[in-house]
Amino acid sequence: MTRCLSIALAIVLASCTTAPTQIRTIEVQVPVAVPCPAHLPEPVYSDTDAALLAAPNIFERVKLLLAGREERAAQDQMERAARTACEGQ
Repeated sequence: MTRCLSIALAIVLASCTTAPTQIRTIEVQVPVAVPCPAHLPEPVYSDTDAALLAAPNIFERVKLLLAGREERAAQDQMERAARTACEGQ
């Protein structure tokens, strides 16, 4: 009887083993504070006086003026975004 009991106990204990532990990697995204620049560098636009004077005709001058306008708009947008980000800190 004790022998049957010990065999039953061994079977019960063997069936209680846990499954192997699974290791999972979890990516956690944390915002990192970035210092605001005190002064942004002055950009160089394509419609400088020298470039306009060197343009061979009025069509090339207009192209330079339009390119400079687009560059200024993009620069203004970047500066606005930087100011908005710095105001939130």
